[in-house]
Amino acid sequence: MADYRDLDPYAGTVTVGITIGDRTRWGRGHGSDALRLLVGHLFGSFGLHRIELDTWSGNTRAARAFTKAGFREEGRRRGAMLAAGERYDSVLFGLLREEWGGAGVGGSSSARITVPAPGSAST
Repeated sequence: MADYRDLDPYAGTVTVGITIGDRTRWGRGHGSDALRLLVGHLFGSFGLHRIELDTWSGNTRAARAFTKAGFREEGRRRGAMLAAGERYDSVLFGLLREEWGGAGVGGSSSARITVPAPGSAST
């Protein structure tokens, strides 16, 4: 699942999220690919300046996928996350338009994503 929220067209910012729920699909590059497609769509369709996302410090797979897609770690909120009784940092990542490679870092310029309009039926 890839999503975006908190789109602010005036500030030119948005927050994205990515989840691969089926553990048998982890480590195959699906998250990086989906993230690149979503970033390309958002920068291309909305003329944004910045895209951000976050994860918890124990999620090293996500941090690698974000970095692979061109995001940079920007900061941490120490001890902000609780998982299985353990405290972790919340880690913020960001990507600026001028850092983006056009088709996404390592992506193809022929990659396309179709997003249905809100309220429309998809097939």
